[in-house]
Amino acid sequence: MKKGMKRLTACIMAAAMALTALTGCGASTSETTAAATEAAKVEETTVSTEQAPEVAAKTLAEKLEVVPDDELYIGCSLTTMADEYMITFQENFEKLADARGIKYIIQGADSSAITQVEQIENMITMGVNVLFLWAVDVEGTADVLKKAKDAGIYVIHGDGDVGYATGAADVACGVDQYQYGYVATEMAAEWIEANYPDAEDGSIEVCIYSNPSSTKFEARQRALLEIENLSSKAKIVEEYNLAGETNLQPKCQEYADMMVANHPNVKVIICHSTSFGMAIDEVLQRSPSINPEEIGIFCVDWLEAGAESIMKSATNESCIRGLSMLETTNNAYVQFRLATREALPDPETGLYYQGVMPVTIENVEDIMAKVASGEL
Repeated sequence: MKKGMKRLTACIMAAAMALTALTGCGASTSETTAAATEAAKVEETTVSTEQAPEVAAKTLAEKLEVVPDDELYIGCSLTTMADEYMITFQENFEKLADARGIKYIIQGADSSAITQVEQIENMITMGVNVLFLWAVDVEGTADVLKKAKDAGIYVIHGDGDVGYATGAADVACGVDQYQYGYVATEMAAEWIEANYPDAEDGSIEVCIYSNPSSTKFEARQRALLEIENLSSKAKIVEEYNLAGETNLQPKCQEYADMMVANHPNVKVIICHSTSFGMAIDEVLQRSPSINPEEIGIFCVDWLEAGAESIMKSATNESCIRGLSMLETTNNAYVQFRLATREALPDPETGLYYQGVMPVTIENVEDIMAKVASGEL
């Protein structure tokens, strides 16, 4: 408390000196008044320093209170609109908002951080009271988001804990990438136990296809590498790291050809993404030395084509046996519910993570039907 009082005294003295200097130099009445006002602001801010956490918590609590639909004005700033995923997001968000008469504005930043900052500035000026974004540059947009947050706008960051760590968001929505990868690895371990019950420890060869191109994907990579801890029978014989590659699917196929030559006895492949798995599966299906019945590929991310591949695995026309997916394929639904306060973040972390679930031959038809109907 003494430190707080010292800072208070110093700030008041500094403000007083600034006021004296202005007066001594023949400052106008408006300048003098402005200096006095600033001194008052400094005093008010400094006095409440030790209470700042409580004030911040109360402010967030207020922002999390339900706002009537006719009072909501939601701004969505997306990285780009030249992307099928983002276009689908926009279409789904608009349907949800239009159905309830909620005002909104959605803009794409053309992959430019400068454009995104300008668009957010405009949204603040236009009076949005909720702001959701996927950042082109997380750090580059932090200042303008803090401005929005301080102005009382409820800021939702779509980049998970990376976005939340900037202090620029009230809430961050994302994916627990470790859990996302872990579910796929769990399926691989269960498949080993079911298909090779009598195998000796360390006898089932496993290859990993990772892509630790960002902090969040490093977490997914760590989860894929857990296979030896989940099954004592598993042994990782090669990790193919695709970080920094631009043509990912062709590179996966190149690595798959190498894998077939160097590790002909591989039985399990765990992939960073389902698109990786599909590229690898194509190579395995055309390799005469490979028996598809003996191999299981496990992936991360929902793709309808990936789900169809799982169905084909029943007759070994595909080696893709499972993939992990989020609780819904409609991300707009998740962000919309956060904006309307129908979904709330973890009160301790400020994060909202979607659940993760496995897709296997046992449930794939049911999940495909639910996705097609919009239920998932």
